Amino acid sequence: MAKAKKRYVCQACGSVSSRWQGQCGDCGEWNSIVEDVPATVFSQKHDLSSGGRRLEFAPLDRETPLPV
Repeated sequence: MAKAKKRYVCQACGSVSSRWQGQCGDCGEWNSIVEDVPATVFSQKHDLSSGGRRLEFAPLDRETPLPV
């Protein structure tokens, strides 16, 4: 599995960077950069719609009701 790429986001302006830095290059705020790991995305190889067998669902009707 591929390693998740880290990104760093400024809490003040939302600017995104590939590495941490003490001061945001866009807005100039100090100590406002935090690490953000994006959610993992399935690759084409692991796509859930690419195979498997079809399941048939049975109706939930019951002939005799359950006791209460």
